[in-house]
Amino acid sequence: MLDSSKCYEILGVNENSSPKEMKNAYRKLSLKYHPDKTNIDQSDTKFKEVTEAYQFLKLHQKQVEKTIKNDVGSNYADFWKKQYEEQYEYGFNHRENFRNEFHIKSPNQEKPVSHKIFHITIFGGLALIALWIVLSEILK
Repeated sequence: MLDSSKCYEILGVNENSSPKEMKNAYRKLSLKYHPDKTNIDQSDTKFKEVTEAYQFLKLHQKQVEKTIKNDVGSNYADFWKKQYEEQYEYGFNHRENFRNEFHIKSPNQEKPVSHKIFHITIFGGLALIALWIVLSEILK
């Protein structure tokens, strides 16, 4: 069974090396020990060893990245859960009440709809369509 320290040793890189450095080291060693490209004794076993070490490190790195991603997701969920619990503790609108006391507008607060502008837009558009139809009939 391989462990990560042995894999780093086989590839000839240190544990702080980037994935690109590991890939470059793997490519160099795989070209060096590839059974079709070299006449070195036991090159096929060395080639298999290098390939297994690289695959192991690649898989290990993906697992670490997945763990980090899951930790970030759980931290994000915990943050919002805490915010939600605070709303129950202080009442749902404690932030809104604070804003209203100082006449601060909420960034997500919608402006009230003006019914005059709405009606002018709708009926004006209808009037233009009616005018267009009448003129098109007259000019035929």
